[in-house]
Amino acid sequence: MPPARLFAWSRTNAIIGAAAAIPAVIVAFWNIAAAAALGVGVLPAAVVGIPPQRRARIILLMAGFLIGVPMMAGSLVAPFPVVAVPVIFALALGAVLLAGVARFARAGQLMMTLAVPMVGVGLSYDSVGESARLTLLFIGGSALVWLLSLTLPERESEPRDEPAQAPGLSYGLRLGAAGALAAAIGFAFDFDHVGWACAAALMVMRPVREVQISRMAGRLASVIAGATVAVLLIEISPPAAVFAAIFGLALTLASATRGSRFYILPAFTTFFVIMLLGYSNPDNAPSRLFERINETALGIAIALFFGILLPALMTRLSTNHPPQSINQGTTGQDHQPGDHRRNRQ
Repeated sequence: MPPARLFAWSRTNAIIGAAAAIPAVIVAFWNIAAAAALGVGVLPAAVVGIPPQRRARIILLMAGFLIGVPMMAGSLVAPFPVVAVPVIFALALGAVLLAGVARFARAGQLMMTLAVPMVGVGLSYDSVGESARLTLLFIGGSALVWLLSLTLPERESEPRDEPAQAPGLSYGLRLGAAGALAAAIGFAFDFDHVGWACAAALMVMRPVREVQISRMAGRLASVIAGATVAVLLIEISPPAAVFAAIFGLALTLASATRGSRFYILPAFTTFFVIMLLGYSNPDNAPSRLFERINETALGIAIALFFGILLPALMTRLSTNHPPQSINQGTTGQDHQPGDHRRNRQ
C-alpha cells in the first residue's frame, strides 16, 4: 500500500463523524459539559474508520468496550500505587511478548497500542464509578457510530499492509519500564491525573525509531493545540451555538483525518477532555491546560529515553566492547585450524 499522507481525509468518515456529532451538538444548547462528555464518548468509534464489509463493522460497536474496560481496570488498581506500577510494567511486557507469538500477534498488538495505554489512563480515576460512567459514554457513542455505519454500502476490501516484525523482549522491558516510571512519578508527586504522563509514554513508544519520533512530535503539538483551543473557548465563553458548531466540527475532523501520518488525534481528545474538566470550573481551566501539556511532555521525555536514547547507548556500548572470541589467544591473534600445520611445512 502507498504510504499514509501527512494529513489524510476521508469524506465517508467525515459524514459519519458529523452524523455522530448530532447528539453533542443538540445538547450543547443546554449543557456544554454534557455535550463535551458526549463528544468524548463518540471519539473512540469515530476514529476507527469504517470497514468495507458490514459484518466487519461490529468492531465499531466493540470500540467502546476496548477503550472503556481497560480504563476501568486501571481505576481498580489506581488507589494502590504499589500494585498499579508493577501492573503497568507486567501488562506492557506481556503485550509485547504476546505480539511475538504468531497465533496471538494481532491481540498482542491491540493490547500494546491500545489496551495497556488505556489502563494507564485509568490511573487518573480514584474510583471505578468514575471510569464506569465514562465507559458507558464510550459504549453509547460506539453503538451510535456502528448503527450509522450500517447505512453505508459495502465496498471492496483494500489490501492490507504486511504485518510488521514483532518487537522482542528488550522492547517489552523498555516499554514496561517507561509506563511504570511515568506512573510512579505521577503517584510520587501526587498528580491530579496520574494517567496522563503514563498514557503519553505508552502511546508514543514504538519499536521503530522514526515512527516514535513522529508520534512524539505529533502528540506534543496536538495536545498543545487542542488544550489551547479548549481554554480559549472557555475563557471567551461565546454563545451556545458556537460551542455546538465547534463540537460538530471537531468530531467531523477527528473522523475524517484518521489514518493521517501526523499524530493529530490527541488534539481532539485533549480538546474534549479539557472542555469536560474546565467548563464547569473556568477558573481552573488554565491550570488544566498546563497540567495536560506538562504531563504529556513528561511522558514523551520518558518514552524518548527508553525508546530511543537507551537503545542507542546499548548499541554504542556493545560496539565499543565486542565479546571476546573463544578462539582468541592471549596475544590477541586469532589462530585458525591448520596454522600449526602450515608452520611445520
